Amino acid sequence: VETAPIEMLFWDKNDNLIKANDRSLSVHKEWGIELVSGMSYEAFLEQHFDSGIYDLPSNFSKADFIQKRLEARKTLSQKGTKIRFNDGSIRLRTENRLPDGGILTIFNDITKEQERTDSLKNLSDGIDEIPNAVIIWSKDDKCLFANKKAIEIQHTIDFKLEVGASRLAFNNNLVRVGLVKLRENQSAEDYLNHFKKQTESGKYQEGTKVRFLGIPYIQSSVALEDGSQIHIYTDISDEEKQEEKNTLLVNALNALPSEIGIWDKDDKLQFVNNSF
Repeated sequence: VETAPIEMLFWDKNDNLIKANDRSLSVHKEWGIELVSGMSYEAFLEQHFDSGIYDLPSNFSKADFIQKRLEARKTLSQKGTKIRFNDGSIRLRTENRLPDGGILTIFNDITKEQERTDSLKNLSDGIDEIPNAVIIWSKDDKCLFANKKAIEIQHTIDFKLEVGASRLAFNNNLVRVGLVKLRENQSAEDYLNHFKKQTESGKYQEGTKVRFLGIPYIQSSVALEDGSQIHIYTDISDEEKQEEKNTLLVNALNALPSEIGIWDKDDKLQFVNNSF
């Protein structure tokens, strides 16, 4: 207990401090708070708020909030609460009722873990809003993540794409609506296993063109070290339309009897028609 790298405080059934371990004494001393055996939990809270290490909820006075905490302690059995301190740190306060009626309070500094969690959430939220469809499948073929665009697309063909969804069921539905054509004697599972192997080989990493409900996409698929796979579908409708326009223009220029040459700004020849 004394050498544990976490803050531990033991309270008796009357909410008076029995003991605080060395880590807790040291941390509270840095905050200008002296933990003394026999001090009440009420006095403990008052010193916390008076020291300014964290703020009161905006809709409570100090006296009202302390009273609320004291009332909650009477029926407490086990509870965990994240607290953001004014120094930027985040601690998880865990309270557990002991057999003798006392309470063990533990504070764990989870700042780094919370920062990682927040970063991952920000990343997830960002991916959720991009116009590309993104799906991540686990190595055992369960959906780990699908962004809004991917869910929206699958909704149009009556498939509920959500965390935990089966990749085989996903493929079966593509076959059902005619978006995937199976070879003779090939099952949807055979197709899935073939697609996974091709992804693992890196064949689709640079992207391949697919068409979904009349819309052209570039599908890029990447296999990760843990066996999961990420699939990104980029709508290239605008690019395809521009390509069609360019093809029409080239065909029109080639049909002209006049010789036409197009040079870039550096005097490099870019195009000549058939009459040139």
